Amino acid sequence: FLINKEIFNLIYVIDASQEISFLENTNLKNYLVEKGSKINENIKFLNFSINDSLKKEIKKKGKGFSEMKMLLKVLEEIKNKFNETVYIHKISGRYKIINIEYLIEKNYKILTTTNSKIILNQSHLFERTITNFYTFSSDLDLKVFYKVLEKVNDLFYKSFSVEKLFYSEIVMNVFIYSYRSRYLPKVDPNLKGGSTQGRLTRR
Repeated sequence: FLINKEIFNLIYVIDASQEISFLENTNLKNYLVEKGSKINENIKFLNFSINDSLKKEIKKKGKGFSEMKMLLKVLEEIKNKFNETVYIHKISGRYKIINIEYLIEKNYKILTTTNSKIILNQSHLFERTITNFYTFSSDLDLKVFYKVLEKVNDLFYKSFSVEKLFYSEIVMNVFIYSYRSRYLPKVDPNLKGGSTQGRLTRR
């Protein structure tokens, strides 16, 4: 989740590695440094604690529910930390977007010159994946995100995935000014995606 007033001013990273036994005897920040990542003061790590009750909900409803819980943790942090409006960029997809700075620049200009509160950049170029890139304003009411959290369920992925609900509950919400951008995410066709998606295949 990227927070920006210009380009990449602040990056929030959710660290749930200990909760899901992803790492042993280290944390995500140290792990990334060991792997060669450059960590600076603009990258903020937030710990995501999971109790037994939440673990059961995640197991029942899937990764989308976990994703929304983490997103809401970041959004609540932003609401508490920033008095002015900032813009959040969220990627929905499992592939590297190679024109991300271009999309951020275009979306920032649209949000600051129109009444739009959320922008959707969506690419249907590949058969195995739809790549969504959202930019939205921090003054969007958190209630709409809690509504997505309430409905999300990976067992009914075609209707109740995070991506579908972001579209139906936020982008298509008649009370929210939204913008479907003509600027499309571009991805590296040589990459493999997660969740057993494999390599990209052009339509």
